[in-house]
Amino acid sequence: MTKMLKKVGLSIALASTFGVSANAICLSENYCSDAYIGVGGFYENINGTESSIKNAGGFISFGASGMYFNRMHLELTLK
Repeated sequence: MTKMLKKVGLSIALASTFGVSANAICLSENYCSDAYIGVGGFYENINGTESSIKNAGGFISFGASGMYFNRMHLELTLK
């Protein structure tokens, strides 16, 4: 079950990355803009002789970025 969840999570992350990259809008020759919303999470299960760590967490992120003159990249992200 855990292996399947890892594969599904990786697939969603890759699809989201490619989707965000494809949605950039060039408003002029020298300026392009992009905005995104992301959801992510993790699961951790470490068992040892003296420890047992089980953690899970998640996040939602919002962000926008701009590219100026094809050289300077500015980004604002809230997680």
